[in-house]
Amino acid sequence: MTDPTRPRRIAGLLRRAPWIIGLLYPFYQLTRPRVTMGVVGVLLDDLGRVLLAEHVYHPRMPWGLPGGAINRGEDPADALQREMREELGIEVTVGIPLLVERTYLGHVDLAFMCHGQVQPLVSSPGFWISTGIGAVMCRL
Repeated sequence: MTDPTRPRRIAGLLRRAPWIIGLLYPFYQLTRPRVTMGVVGVLLDDLGRVLLAEHVYHPRMPWGLPGGAINRGEDPADALQREMREELGIEVTVGIPLLVERTYLGHVDLAFMCHGQVQPLVSSPGFWISTGIGAVMCRL
């Protein structure tokens, strides 16, 4: 069984020593596919607040929309549901696509609207933030 504290321990290590990412990145570049894809979800509560999650492998900017990598051959909606379950312990229905963005060389991120009753695990590393975007997203 996977240790549920492992991602948080890795995040702590990367915050204390962010140079590790720079050291390991060339090895990642040698083995990664030519194009990588990620997926994020926009999940709003009844007050129009957006759910943010702590990202383990982004020590300089750890808070963002929940999501992660799409595995080879995996459907993007399935990947987003898996990531929401793994990261935050919540089940969502994936809605309409909101954005497709090439974020850096060889990487594409897909953003989707998500729907679901949010009852995260007690230890889930996520929080809600109020933004002006909530009112706009509710109309989509």
